Amino acid sequence: GKADVAAAVAGEQEVAAARKAAELAAVRAGKAEEALEGLQKELAESRSAARAAEAQLGAAREELAQERAAALAAAAQGQAKADTPAAAGVAAAADDGWDFDLDAEDQAPPAASAPVASAQSAAAAAVDQRALEEARAEASKLREALREAEEQLGAARAEGAKLREASE
Repeated sequence: GKADVAAAVAGEQEVAAARKAAELAAVRAGKAEEALEGLQKELAESRSAARAAEAQLGAAREELAQERAAALAAAAQGQAKADTPAAAGVAAAADDGWDFDLDAEDQAPPAASAPVASAQSAAAAAVDQRALEEARAEASKLREALREAEEQLGAARAEGAKLREASE
């Protein structure tokens, strides 16, 4: 009688509650999947930006190495010309012994073998290095967010599966 009706009503209420919970879990799973897709897209974009920054950094380093090699070659060529006897005679005759610069006596002359770096290349390399570090940090953050979203998605799917089993 009344007990059977009450049990049937309670059962229907449980089924309705389970259906609502399953629908909510499905909505959550859908939102989690959308968030996961968005994070995956952002991660792909960050990886692309990091690859571009690495390429720019590599190009800047290569340019800097070429400039250093050219400066070293020019310095070596200049040193070789200065070592010739004719050049030594010309240099001795040109200065007549008057080679004192009293205003610059505290300054050491630049070494002939010192690399001459372009200030623009060094600045560009520093900017590229910072951009690369920022891209790597962003990629790390996105990986962590992706991992968390995947955990949430897995939990939502498990909850949805439990609710579907309970409603069957």
